[in-house]
Amino acid sequence: RDALASHPPSPLLSALIRDMQITSSDEGMARVVAEAVPCSCLYEVIAEFAGAAPAAERPSAPTCDLPSGLNLAAEYRALPARELTPSGTCSSRIHVEIRSMPPPCDDGTYLALFVIPSARYMMGSHAIPPLLALDGDKWGKFIVGKIQQHALDVVAPGVATYRPTLVTVRDAVLGRALRAAGGLECAGTKVKVVGDDEMVDNPATAAVRRAPLLAIMDGMFADVFAMSKQAMSGRTEFQSGEDAKVRLSKKHPGRFRLDAEREGREVPVMTWACGSCQRLLHAERDKPKRCGGCRVLRYCGEECQRRDWTEGHKVVCKAMKATLANNAAASATAIAAGAGQSSAST
Repeated sequence: RDALASHPPSPLLSALIRDMQITSSDEGMARVVAEAVPCSCLYEVIAEFAGAAPAAERPSAPTCDLPSGLNLAAEYRALPARELTPSGTCSSRIHVEIRSMPPPCDDGTYLALFVIPSARYMMGSHAIPPLLALDGDKWGKFIVGKIQQHALDVVAPGVATYRPTLVTVRDAVLGRALRAAGGLECAGTKVKVVGDDEMVDNPATAAVRRAPLLAIMDGMFADVFAMSKQAMSGRTEFQSGEDAKVRLSKKHPGRFRLDAEREGREVPVMTWACGSCQRLLHAERDKPKRCGGCRVLRYCGEECQRRDWTEGHKVVCKAMKATLANNAAASATAIAAGAGQSSAST
């Protein structure tokens, strides 16, 4: 209580913790914390351990003088959009991916990573609650809120917060959900869907010069999963921080695939959202059905696929297929040109 009194939360932090629920087995502890936090918190006591008074007899927590919390979207939009991070050495672009975490993680655990690929910097990792995974509107808003929160966080004194100019995803339905949630795309910031051919180039950092995005993301997810397993077993070890081993697809020139034979780490598989109901699909349990035309959208079953086709996918299917093919062809050309320059310099 004394610490909060001497260092009161900022209005933004007060808004973020406005709906905090405090649980304690001690009535006095719960009361002190609820009274100390300057917002309309709820507090709850684990009655079976504390023998606490009935909820009706407990004093209500103080109400907050702020309006119904600060609007994260408004605060986010007010930030300046910058193409480079504060260091000026890499792109501000944020890439978002959701993947299914394999055992020993609980079945149905979906993890979203927010990464600055050109710096190999993970802004945050967030498990998506199981109930949210069933509703695209809910998990879309959840992810947008977390991105906004990270953008508004002050990393260090004197370091200004900013908005990225670009947020990329590999799942078209994820991109659709982020746009529908609102508050992410605004003046100077766009959401873009990229493919398995995407390359990350950062001339200022030799380690991330013409690196496949898939290799960066596979490597980061592999390390996060390894750390999760170690935490469950009580061990902590330094992770490699290396990109995963990938190879060019023989069937689809210009696109990358994980090289499972050379990659020694276990890499969580990509999670795709259903193109119709937007439920997050577990790669092994749900066995998503891919559209045979565009080869981009996945579905949880034939019913959802038929519904999405009649509701508009038949209009854009060919265009999505053409865009994917054009991007892959451009990537293959760029990779061949890069290999030629490398051989010449050698």
